[in-house]
Amino acid sequence: MRDKSFLDARYIRVVNHGANGWEGDKIWLTVDGEEIFRGLPMFPRVGPQATKGIQNFNPRTWPARSYWETALPPYRKTSRSQ
Repeated sequence: MRDKSFLDARYIRVVNHGANGWEGDKIWLTVDGEEIFRGLPMFPRVGPQATKGIQNFNPRTWPARSYWETALPPYRKTSRSQ
């Protein structure tokens, strides 16, 4: 990412627009040289099919969607102080 403006959001959500589950384990995020996440586990997932990975994030399958999200401000605060 090259723009830090989204870092002021309340949370970050990882979604998969495809129909097949995606089994992300950890996430790394660096924005404009500032490390925000370093190997942060992407668990627990949210949604009724969370055990099948991150999937079904589209209008046709909305009730079955699963995704991962976390509050962003605590990580942003930590990264600023380093």
